[in-house]
Amino acid sequence: MSNTEDNRGAGDVRRRTVLKGAAWSVPVVAAAVALPTSVASVTDCDCFKPVPYGPAGVTVSMGNDLNGGKGTATIMHGMGVNSTACQHQDLSYYMDTLGATLTMSRGLNSTAPKTYVGQIITGGGASYGFISDSLISGNMQFTDVELVDGDYDHFHGTPPMVPTAMTVTLQFRWDGKVCVKTFTYPLSYDSSSGEVRGGKPYLGNVTFDMDIAL
Repeated sequence: MSNTEDNRGAGDVRRRTVLKGAAWSVPVVAAAVALPTSVASVTDCDCFKPVPYGPAGVTVSMGNDLNGGKGTATIMHGMGVNSTACQHQDLSYYMDTLGATLTMSRGLNSTAPKTYVGQIITGGGASYGFISDSLISGNMQFTDVELVDGDYDHFHGTPPMVPTAMTVTLQFRWDGKVCVKTFTYPLSYDSSSGEVRGGKPYLGNVTFDMDIAL
């Protein structure tokens, strides 16, 4: 897994409390899916739009970590797609997740934002109607996510490390066509809970309650 540095932003969805240990779901490309016969136009692809969908949250688990402040992050529901502007012949479309990234506000040894590439763990593509918002579903994890130790229930203001953005790359298939879009979901910090104890090993879980700034 590769880490890169990146800058992301933050907005506007109602607050929700996020439960510890909940995993965010994203679909995966089915193992034996026949590819569509033609590539969709830019106009066709542009009718798909990213939208907030349900609660958003990131849980970082440090459980028995020996790597010096690195844990595994799981993502909760919150990322959706709107297709109401699409004018296609089919009544539905198929959506697969090809990949995702998580950006934190900084790393342990740098003040620059740090981006982690996710692994698709489980799940499958799904079919949706061209009528309303659709939830991206499946399972995605990010490993070696750096997190400073501390009591995240009692930070004054925003903790020194928080999630700032998610990107999701999706493939849409309908009417024999295919298009690929990468959507950015800016995350705005709301609250956090949990504790990470430093030393060897690092222990603890921290859950960030986020707003999606779209």
